[in-house]
Amino acid sequence: MILYSKLLKRIFLVFSVLLFAHALYSQGKIISGSVTSSEDNQSLPGVIVAVSGVNKGTVTDINGNYSLEVPANYDTIEFRLVGMATQKFSVRENDKIDVVMSPEVFEMKAVVVTALGITREAKSLGYSVTAVESDEITKSNDRSVLNSLQGKIA
Repeated sequence: MILYSKLLKRIFLVFSVLLFAHALYSQGKIISGSVTSSEDNQSLPGVIVAVSGVNKGTVTDINGNYSLEVPANYDTIEFRLVGMATQKFSVRENDKIDVVMSPEVFEMKAVVVTALGITREAKSLGYSVTAVESDEITKSNDRSVLNSLQGKIA
């Protein structure tokens, strides 16, 4: 009975030390803030806020606010939105990060969308491709892009 009691005490001690170590090293840091646009200072909903190097993140709400728990051994978060430049910030000293995102301007080259959404260059295709230049779309006074393409492509 005494041996059993000593064994239980040791198991309890080891278990307590493991729980304490887990609690000490797995504590994350909660980062919050808001995301706005540099053009009109409006809030940006739907911005992806993710911890760099780990599959953990969140999305800004309708008012552009977010809250994210960053694991203790990670210190960089990034903000991504289609059409905006991706930004990265260190969370070592900061608990609140307010981000102003600016548009990312880039020029698209000619891209052909084939069946099933596979994109390829027109030169690499083994069949004919119909091309519509942007000038032809803007010449039409129709508000809808689809209606502007009517009669120009098969």
